[in-house]
Amino acid sequence: MMLHKLRRATVVANRTRLSGVIEIDEAWIGGEQKGMPGGRSRQGRRAALAVLAVETHDGRPVRLRIKLIPDDKAVTLIGFVKEVVEPGSVVVTDGWKSYLGLTAEGYVHQRVVEGSGASFINPVPAVHIAIGNLKAWLIGTHKGVWPRHLAAYLDEFVFRYNRRRNLPLAFRTLLGLGTSRGPTSYATINGAHDMPKIIYTPSNKVTGRGKKRRSVAAQQGHDQADDKILVTGLALGDEQGQRNELGIGDGQAASRAAEGVVPA
Repeated sequence: MMLHKLRRATVVANRTRLSGVIEIDEAWIGGEQKGMPGGRSRQGRRAALAVLAVETHDGRPVRLRIKLIPDDKAVTLIGFVKEVVEPGSVVVTDGWKSYLGLTAEGYVHQRVVEGSGASFINPVPAVHIAIGNLKAWLIGTHKGVWPRHLAAYLDEFVFRYNRRRNLPLAFRTLLGLGTSRGPTSYATINGAHDMPKIIYTPSNKVTGRGKKRRSVAAQQGHDQADDKILVTGLALGDEQGQRNELGIGDGQAASRAAEGVVPA
């Protein structure tokens, strides 16, 4: 519980936006899902979708921003860029079409199509390293997290990443930020009531349009009412399903669930 209180103190209210050369990419955060193909399709996927931005100086990563998002549409991704990146900065992305409007918003957009095989180019290496570090940290250190608490863990990761070269200063900064916050109740932390509410957006490619899409939206609303889809868009199975996926006994599963742990 104390760690959750500290995670809420890791976000600086008036933090500055990134500037210079910024690499941006999206990533799925969640365990492997059998039968789910790769790519951008969101229909039926339990993983959460996040967008990451890494500020680089002379090719070296400096600062990081992460945000959970409902989809990878232009309004969502460009909105994130405008929120965390100073206008006039160089924004490097892959070839995804949703970033095409960045130039019109006052950014210098470097769009690099990755290609495949021998012609493959990694356009955003700093972001890909950050994504790998994030997933390894969630799986290795925390053994997975509850979906509704994921945003708090992302805030902690960003705080650690941005202060990785000066750990003593990070500790003092956290203490200072903590003293400026009011108390957070157990009910608020347990229910993640102060975390961003991300509404799951199904993929156009799978759901289509018109009547079929409205039917999917209605079913989605029914699932949310039954608390089957949590705030980050990850599906939450029943208690027995969580035990089976964790691979632990009944008593251990209850103890782990009380600590807020499920597979990442």
